[in-house]
Amino acid sequence: MALLCGLLITVLLVWHARQADFRLWEQRAVSEAERLSSELGYRVTRAREPLVSAAVLYLGSEEVTQEEIVAAYDQLMVATERQNGLSLAFAQPDGAGGYRVSQAAGDLALLPEGPSPGIHEVLIPPLEAARRAYPNLVTGPLFRTNGTSYLTMTIEVTNAGEPGVLISLIDFSSLVDEVMQDLLVPGTRVEIYHPDEPRVDHADLPPLPTAAEVHHATTLDMDGDVWSLQWSFDADFETVEDRRLIWSVLVSGNLISLLLALVLYTLIRQHWLIQREVDEKTQELIAARDLVVQREKLAALGGLVAGFSHELNTPVGNGLMAATTLQEQTQGLKQRLDDDQLKRSELEAYLVFAQESASILQRNLDRSARLINSFKDVAIDQTSERRRTFSLRVVIDEVMATLGPSIRRVNLELETDIPDTLQLDSYPGPLEQVIANLVTNSLVHAFPEGGGGRLTVMARPVSGNYIEVQYMDNGVGMPQELARKVFEPFFTTRMGQGGNGLGLHIAYNLVHSVLGGSIEVTSQPGAGTRFVIRIPERAPDSMHAGEDEHD
Repeated sequence: MALLCGLLITVLLVWHARQADFRLWEQRAVSEAERLSSELGYRVTRAREPLVSAAVLYLGSEEVTQEEIVAAYDQLMVATERQNGLSLAFAQPDGAGGYRVSQAAGDLALLPEGPSPGIHEVLIPPLEAARRAYPNLVTGPLFRTNGTSYLTMTIEVTNAGEPGVLISLIDFSSLVDEVMQDLLVPGTRVEIYHPDEPRVDHADLPPLPTAAEVHHATTLDMDGDVWSLQWSFDADFETVEDRRLIWSVLVSGNLISLLLALVLYTLIRQHWLIQREVDEKTQELIAARDLVVQREKLAALGGLVAGFSHELNTPVGNGLMAATTLQEQTQGLKQRLDDDQLKRSELEAYLVFAQESASILQRNLDRSARLINSFKDVAIDQTSERRRTFSLRVVIDEVMATLGPSIRRVNLELETDIPDTLQLDSYPGPLEQVIANLVTNSLVHAFPEGGGGRLTVMARPVSGNYIEVQYMDNGVGMPQELARKVFEPFFTTRMGQGGNGLGLHIAYNLVHSVLGGSIEVTSQPGAGTRFVIRIPERAPDSMHAGEDEHD
């Protein structure tokens, strides 16, 4: 049974490691989408350079001829290393509500090189926009014709004293192809939509071979026009699992399971030998008495083994998560260093993160070492290891450090105000679980739309040798009729969405039955939620039964 239980725990750890690796890949994919969106916006902004250079030509000369704009166009193409797909033109009102092209240079059919008596009707709106926005440069809109997307940029200028509009027409489809060839990695696709044509994909990239696992939406604000970018990422093109971690968990879990099974087998075999010797050498009454004693010892040892397996799972899991996250951050930092893109702020942030991860690893490894040492000495009373004198601030800081990644993931601020002088003679394990359950409740229920909120933990001594711990969040809150039911078992407002209705019920039982205190809740819609916990500085001596039930 010990071996089977150990194998089951190992399988669960392997599954958890795979899920953690996929979540990390998902976060990297979202970060990549944000980075690529910014890069695309930068490339589009750089597309203004030809128009700005041409505008300088018109502003610096009294009159610009067709030959001069062609020469300027050729120089711009060489200086900016652009390929084909760009036209520059100076358009003037024709007096009949339309426009005529006075000078033009480029290779696009909508704006052919040379003067022309008319201009394509799709170019009239951006010309009018430039005249309204004088003297500012106007970007957009995106439009599609004959299977090609075009982007216009316009600015009002004068030539030979005659007012007009300088227009730059860009083959946006070619620009997107150029940018995406430089930036996109296999398994990544983007769709670009302009608000004037919300159903037209101006990226027009080929679909992914298989279904995407991650989708993310970003936007680009181009002079008031908000472009929508829909990103898709396919995990089939990238290994999203850390095989070394999975194999380490698998091998370690099997070895620990085999060791526990061997220890139990050895103890049971010894008990059987002792029982047979007692049956042979003593009277029936003495043999029965010795048998009862041996069975009680085995029961105590079985409880110790079960508690060891349960308690060891938590620090090992936390340590593995911290090590995996630190490894991913290190790889990302090395990649940015290799690409010569590392910033001082990123290095400083990484050092802070690495120090925090090392602290989490050290605390969890220390806790594992203490558990293993306690397992070696089976004669020590189990409850003496669980109840101890501890600093309330240290215990709560350790809980918050363990929950730090979950809190930061939803962009929440954490504030603690606990004096260093508060000492308790109590059970730190149940108290840690109570605080963890309250934080989890806030993450699930108080901030359904994401972060931007704050969690606060305060503690003060009160009369009667009690400590009052206040836990608060500034989330959505809840009406009084719901607040009165939060401690009831299986009561939740998110059944089927990640809530089981047991977190606050367990916290209530731990505070009352193990810690010997009380817990109350107050909340109002839109004003957050406050939990007030009162526990004695010294826990009652009769609380062992409640602790065993919790374990």
